[in-house]
Amino acid sequence: MVSEFLKNEGMHPDCIDFAAEYAAFYSEMEKGLLKDNASSLAMLPTYLAGVSKPPRNSTALAIDLGGTNIRVALVHFDGGGRASFEDFRRFLMPTRSIEKDEFFDEIAGYVAYAVEKCDKIGFCFSYPIDIMPDKDARLICFGKKIKVKGAEGVLIGRELKAALLRRGISVDKQVIMLNDSPALLLGGIAGYGYGEEGFAGFILGTGLNTCYFEKTSNIGKLRGTFNEPEMLINMESGQYSGIKQSRADMAVDLKSGTPGEKCLEKMVSGAYLLDVFTETLKIANSEGIVPDELISKVEQDGLSFGEINQFCENPRGSSLYSLTGKPEELNELFTLIYDRTAKLCAISLAALASKAAKNGAVNIFADGSTYYKNAPLKNRINDYIDKYIVRKMGIDVRILGFDDAVMTGTAIAALAN
Repeated sequence: MVSEFLKNEGMHPDCIDFAAEYAAFYSEMEKGLLKDNASSLAMLPTYLAGVSKPPRNSTALAIDLGGTNIRVALVHFDGGGRASFEDFRRFLMPTRSIEKDEFFDEIAGYVAYAVEKCDKIGFCFSYPIDIMPDKDARLICFGKKIKVKGAEGVLIGRELKAALLRRGISVDKQVIMLNDSPALLLGGIAGYGYGEEGFAGFILGTGLNTCYFEKTSNIGKLRGTFNEPEMLINMESGQYSGIKQSRADMAVDLKSGTPGEKCLEKMVSGAYLLDVFTETLKIANSEGIVPDELISKVEQDGLSFGEINQFCENPRGSSLYSLTGKPEELNELFTLIYDRTAKLCAISLAALASKAAKNGAVNIFADGSTYYKNAPLKNRINDYIDKYIVRKMGIDVRILGFDDAVMTGTAIAALAN
């Protein structure tokens, strides 16, 4: 009954034709590189080239503004290129609705202690940004339920300097802007080592994003000149809109407050995936598949990944067990939604691997709590990678993690430019 219900809703993983969706995603990548940008994928140039070796005997301030936290540290590279962190601090992102100047004043307050202790500043901004040839960046939009009034279109580095000046701190330093997935990639390569294979970045946490190195000659939207043969491309893959939405997806999209934006991200990322589960349960309840008692609990207390994962592993040990008359059906529903989520992620990774692979291989540096702290989802993503990308496409894929890669890569970007 559950399988048939999900197929009717377009939520079953079997409703997704991997080959066709991969081809469509890859086509959007190609279109996104062109000057007219007629694609749901932004494919944003970073004006950052590959770094052949990590910096040595130097220090940069790294700022990492993510979906949940703001991290700040002085990153020092010793004579061997090894990174260490000094005066590492962590703050929560403001979740209230906030004015633009107030937002940047908060950021300035968090970094004021360190800006005069080094000559280079790297600012990793985990939201869509349009990077300029001078490495400042214009904010395209916030997301992940962060609301900053009047911020869209501002130059972020300039706003940070202005906020520091309001605190009496004059900063005559270039702020090098980049996104989270390029920072992850640069830091991962530095930590793992340089080889002949390709490299890419994949973040599945509060949001979704990927990046890779593209031939500069293929990037039709470049402004100014860039003399390196390859450039990091920040795909903003969470924006992809080519997957057909189910009723549950449309409900999540509408409830997000930004309907029509970040369609793929709203299907798979940590900020929205529990809403996908919840909306699917509500529709299943209306079809008589899920009992009212379970829906009452979900509407009152919400769902957590811990509850879902515990139920999938041991239904009798779960707090949800007594609320469903057919635990095997609820288990199947949870499992199949996870499977669909993994398949959608793997489609984007297949297109990424096709672009990034060299000599038949690609190392994908992965980060994000939704991937690393959710074993059922992570295992299914890896299964799809093996089934489709490794076995069918013939690309050797290694998923790699590297501690503090985003902060390290942010510092590297600052010191290399």
